Amino acid sequence: SSGSDFGSSNVRFIEKPEIAVFIGEGTSSLQAGEVWHFFDQQLNYPATLIHTDHMSRTDFHKFNTIVLPSGSYSGVFDDETTKNLQSWIRSGGKLIAMGNTISTISGMEGFNIKASYSNDAESDNSPEGKLKVYGDRERANATNTTPGAIYKTTLDVTHPLAFGYEESYFSLKVNASSFSYLEKGWNVGTVRSNAHMSGFVGNQAKQKLENSLTFGIQSYGSGNVVYMVDNPLFRGFWENGKLLFVNSLFFVGN
Repeated sequence: SSGSDFGSSNVRFIEKPEIAVFIGEGTSSLQAGEVWHFFDQQLNYPATLIHTDHMSRTDFHKFNTIVLPSGSYSGVFDDETTKNLQSWIRSGGKLIAMGNTISTISGMEGFNIKASYSNDAESDNSPEGKLKVYGDRERANATNTTPGAIYKTTLDVTHPLAFGYEESYFSLKVNASSFSYLEKGWNVGTVRSNAHMSGFVGNQAKQKLENSLTFGIQSYGSGNVVYMVDNPLFRGFWENGKLLFVNSLFFVGN
């Protein structure tokens, strides 16, 4: 009785995601398990699990969506695998990079995401800075960490990734990884000033996290890269993040 009819240009066709999830060496077993559990036990949607040992032999073109759970892929991405992955994205594939995976691909050609702070910028190389007190080591280390803190994330609700959300999303940060806003892309979820809501966060970590990216989308040729700095599926109980992950599968790039 109201709204657009099915023949309207406002009704969009959604391509069925053919999804691959990489697991095994180089990936975080915890986050790989969270992603696997979400597909298998909650979303009830098929996803092919591929061990990273087989990445170099994988035909990426069998899939249109690849999920890389958090991990360190530096030992997995050889030159040939990297070129195949980049070619697959350029030809229309969608890569969902989560957590520490973003640190690995941020230095690769074509990926526009950059860390906000370098380790060199944080170190004090002055003579006084080298006179550290052993008894203060735990306190000093804590200034640059956050074992778990809730941050208010501002969402661009006009973007498909944020479909169904209000302008504020409360995200769980379990480390102090910080990335700059995308210069070429969509900064869908961002941490602004005074966004820390609850939980411990060190002074240096708090500075790093201000005005940083939480969720972003980058066009890459005919494809897309979805950056998820924070884990929306944390331990299967971060309920408010699950729709974000589903939106990244079904809406982004369609």
